[in-house]
Amino acid sequence: MISEPVLFETLKASIKQFEHEDSMLLSWPKAKASIAHALAMHITENITLPSDDLFIDIMAEGADVVVHDRNGTLLLALVISTTYLTAAQQAQLRNLKERECTLVFGIAFLKEKEYHLLYRVRRDAVDYYHYRKHNQSVVRLRERDHGSDEGQLLLGIGTKQKKKKNATPDR
Repeated sequence: MISEPVLFETLKASIKQFEHEDSMLLSWPKAKASIAHALAMHITENITLPSDDLFIDIMAEGADVVVHDRNGTLLLALVISTTYLTAAQQAQLRNLKERECTLVFGIAFLKEKEYHLLYRVRRDAVDYYHYRKHNQSVVRLRERDHGSDEGQLLLGIGTKQKKKKNATPDR
């Protein structure tokens, strides 16, 4: 029906348009439905194939935004957040991929960062991408096997341990 590269280009163009026209939604409290609605509108505008057979819904089929044909074929499913995705949201992404959705992405809209974090779920791994806001580019960061780490993409930041001061005896 629609190939992964075409869907991915549609998603990138839609995020770019969202950044240009609707990024103020990221500062709203509890704006997930508004963000999903705006992103769905941009996907509708950017999808390149005739949309007579395609439907775009929000908060349906276990996703925040879903492109489907209403016959059970899921083409694009998005789970969105204004923070890093939780373990439950990442499990939701894997579930959507298991349902044979063509392209599954999680999007962490990180308003304080220079980028948004994109999670692309494949059958056996998750690819992490940065969508760089300043130049609208998408850069692949890394791949992580599903079994190797069920948690978040971890940063290599160690914890500092404070040195204990030697106690001086009271005089």
